[in-house]
Parts: sequence; structure tokens; C-alpha cells
Amino acid sequence: MCTGNVESLGGQTMALTGKVRLRGQHVKRRVLAEVVQAHGAIYKPSASNKVSVVVHGDLSGQHVVNEWLEFSRKLEFVRSVRARGRHICVITSRGLSDLLDGGTAVCQTS
Repeated sequence: MCTGNVESLGGQTMALTGKVRLRGQHVKRRVLAEVVQAHGAIYKPSASNKVSVVVHGDLSGQHVVNEWLEFSRKLEFVRSVRARGRHICVITSRGLSDLLDGGTAVCQTS
């Protein structure tokens, strides 16, 4: 159950969408996977029912499947899962940086 915040990476199963930045710097997926795993999360390259958190990076110049909402395939998957009553938290790159610094990340509602 989502409380509106992601408190830590520990125990989370994460997917990434778009260009994710840590502390303002673009970071390659391979490195991001290593970083989140070092903080106790499981990295998944694609969204599935096992994913508990999706990091929503910059989608400009990226392929989007829902042009009206500017959603990637992973964000569209999250939207469909939420519509069926299961919640997957979506956080921003800033939220991921906050989690890595020991803070919390706000779950995006839309």
C-alpha cells in the first residue's frame, strides 16, 4: 500500500524509464542498476507485476506510446496496473537521488 512516499530502496523492485539523472547528472542504465542494487533494491529492465517502483526520467526525444500523456511503455503499464487496483509507485530522478542520500521520494499520482 502506497503511503505517498517511498521511504527507502531496500526491498524495492525497480524499473527505470527515460533518461535518469542522479544529482543532476545523466547516468547510464548499467550504472544505475548497480547503484540501486547496492542500496538493497532489485533492478528489472522492464516493467512487470513484480515491480514496486518506477523511476520516471526525462522522456524528451524518447519513444512514447501515449503521446497525449507523454507516457513511455513502462508508465503506460503502471497506469493500467493502477486502474486494476494495484499500486506501483512512480518517482522522479530527483526522488531517486533523495533516496540515495537517505531521504524519501514522493510517489507521483499521475
